[in-house]
Amino acid sequence: MWRFQLTSLDGHGAAAVARFQEALSLPDLGHSIRPAALAGLATVLHHRFTHDKRPQVLEEAISHSRAALASLPPEHPMRPVCLSLLANSLKVRFATDSLEGIVQETAAQQARLANLPLSHSSQLDILHSLGHLFKARFRHTTDLADLDKAIQYHTMALAASPPGHYARRLSLFSLGKTSQELFLRTGHAPYLTESIEHCREALKMCPPGQVSRFEPLHTLAISLSLRTAEQHQRADFEEAMTLFRSAFNEVSAGARERLTTAYHWATFGRLAHHPSTLPAYQSAVTLLHEALAVAPQLEVQQRVLRGTWGARAALPLEAASYQIEFGMLAREKYQVEPGMLQRAVETLERGRALLWTEMRGFRPSLHALRAAKPALAARLIAVDREREGIATSAEAGSPAQPQQGDYHTTDAFSQVMGRAHVLEREREQVLSEIRAVTGFRDFLRAVPFNTLQTAASGGPVIIINHCRFRCDIIIVLSDAPPVLIPTAEDFYARANGMKEKLLETRAKYALESKQYQRALRSVLEDLHEFVGQPVIDKLRDLAIPEQSRVWWCPTSVFCSLPLHAAGPVSSDNGMKQYFSDIYISSYTPTLSALIEARERSARASGPPSLLIVGQPDITLPGVRGEIKVVRGIATSGTSLVGRDATRATVMDHLPKHTLAHFACHGSLELEKPFDASFVLYDDEGLTLLDVVKSKHPEAELAFLSACHTAEWTDEHAPDEALHLTAAMHYCGFRSVVGTLWALADTDGRDISKHFYQQLFAEAEGGFPIGEGSARALRDATQKLRGKRGVALERWVNFVHYGV
Repeated sequence: MWRFQLTSLDGHGAAAVARFQEALSLPDLGHSIRPAALAGLATVLHHRFTHDKRPQVLEEAISHSRAALASLPPEHPMRPVCLSLLANSLKVRFATDSLEGIVQETAAQQARLANLPLSHSSQLDILHSLGHLFKARFRHTTDLADLDKAIQYHTMALAASPPGHYARRLSLFSLGKTSQELFLRTGHAPYLTESIEHCREALKMCPPGQVSRFEPLHTLAISLSLRTAEQHQRADFEEAMTLFRSAFNEVSAGARERLTTAYHWATFGRLAHHPSTLPAYQSAVTLLHEALAVAPQLEVQQRVLRGTWGARAALPLEAASYQIEFGMLAREKYQVEPGMLQRAVETLERGRALLWTEMRGFRPSLHALRAAKPALAARLIAVDREREGIATSAEAGSPAQPQQGDYHTTDAFSQVMGRAHVLEREREQVLSEIRAVTGFRDFLRAVPFNTLQTAASGGPVIIINHCRFRCDIIIVLSDAPPVLIPTAEDFYARANGMKEKLLETRAKYALESKQYQRALRSVLEDLHEFVGQPVIDKLRDLAIPEQSRVWWCPTSVFCSLPLHAAGPVSSDNGMKQYFSDIYISSYTPTLSALIEARERSARASGPPSLLIVGQPDITLPGVRGEIKVVRGIATSGTSLVGRDATRATVMDHLPKHTLAHFACHGSLELEKPFDASFVLYDDEGLTLLDVVKSKHPEAELAFLSACHTAEWTDEHAPDEALHLTAAMHYCGFRSVVGTLWALADTDGRDISKHFYQQLFAEAEGGFPIGEGSARALRDATQKLRGKRGVALERWVNFVHYGV
């Protein structure tokens, strides 16, 4: 059951349901075990409904919860658990039900209550249900009378509960929560006072260690914070901050609940610059990492990020923005306290691209460690290889079915999880020994700024932090402190508008349409006003020569916006210019990714060898011409075209070449980033997960002449950069060329011709082939832009990642 709650994979849910159903069908199942089995089945079904939204599944959960309650005597210790489970399922049902269904259920429950004798064992359950029904009804009607009714029924339930009875704390908490809702709707202060009083009483019945203690703690903290805003009572605020910390540390709280607490803790603390605000943000970022450590598979980790965290995944961005804000409090405008800007960069690095960071942790740079302690290096490599095998294994995602009558056999997933935990402990032990070695104290810890700063050794790195509280542009330099560029007050909203304009127009109209060209032109102009020109001005102030390399490291919606093409930029000669005409632009998902790509250059040796992967068909007639052009320029290599370009063959050849060129269809699965793929022979896909599994320690450059290879696919986790371009970069290719959207058939040929001609010419002169790729791409797109009739989106489409 627990593995299904962790992974939400349907196969795990089906296996859990089958186990409980088979257990309940056993004739010799004891009376003491049956309620637990019913409650377990109800729990699985409830969780299953949250994903597949099938009403019959929720009804089964409710039915089994009621059956579990009916099988228990009034004072049985399991009744609070079963009653809470039933209440949660009823709340979900009422929240998802139509108003008509809620009205019908309300009438039925009221009729049941009217026909019950006083003090009947079902009375409390019905009163609780009616309270939740009227609250659910309010969600549809927004009629405050419904909340008043909810209060009435919860008050009746409280009055009917004997002193010390478990139902009293449920009633008290429900009254506290509903009174808080009434205050938020009316602003009537007495409701807030009632909420605080009820939650305090509920907490008296929930001593430390009590499973139900978290909710009244969290609700009381919010109500006290709201009263502080109304009445400015410092004592309330201090108590609220203490309660938030206590709720966050509640062992019974789940990861989602703890993250929500950290979110409210930091948000309320930020408003008054409370000393605990930074610890609240730090706790939240740490929790994000811990959650991924619990889930051993990449797909599961991604589901945790986008499903469990949702909007809370922006907490690292908010944390960094607060560090900057905090650093400015005692300084002049736009001046930040020394060190706080560096810490903000560290926080952004730690809280972004968590999946890739996790994978990067599997492949640490071990050169110095091998030289100093080869045995420790070998132990760490062995553990990390096994952990990576678990993380990328498809087999672990499909649970084995239990054998008939066997309810104690550990299935495949449980074995994998158990092994993952053992490996995690072994890894911590090895790391502890490594960090005890002189010179390795910070091995694989959060990367300090003085290390992150080296990412700018080839040119400035421009970080854009898009946060609802404040937005900042930070320029990281290799030999000076980072520089802050202030942003406009409407920066946050305007950026959201740019993203929406592009996505909505692209969904309605073809890329070559006039409508999309107008939308793209408008977005590029806005990007120039809000980002491009301020960055150009600051780079000039810093004496960064034009035609220098710069790297964009965006967050949030900026991950989907073409920053490199911001413009047009005014020029002395009247020629239309864009940002990339002035500074040669590349992208990097994180500073660490860029640092590691540069470190890999030392291991590359020998002449470049190009692997060409092509899959021409009637919809891509230009691929044959593109392959011919690339073959004519490359000095050596291998071609896998048509039926030769199978998934297995491509996977086998990739590690044997330093360069790779893909000319084929790119498949994009929205909200399913690991299913993004290169479409090869017989429609077989080389997926993002396949790429992640592969290793290319001496790879230099990948040119992905396919659609959507750098397109943002998951709006719930934009900072993860889950696309094929980033995957190729992280698996070993120091530089990667990708596309932001669909690719015109002939553009791959035209761009490739100029790109490779320049690239190989510079390589003959001794210039590292990968490091000239950004300039070669910029120059090739300039030539494409100069052709008559070429639409704006065609040259903007191409982006460069890495060195």
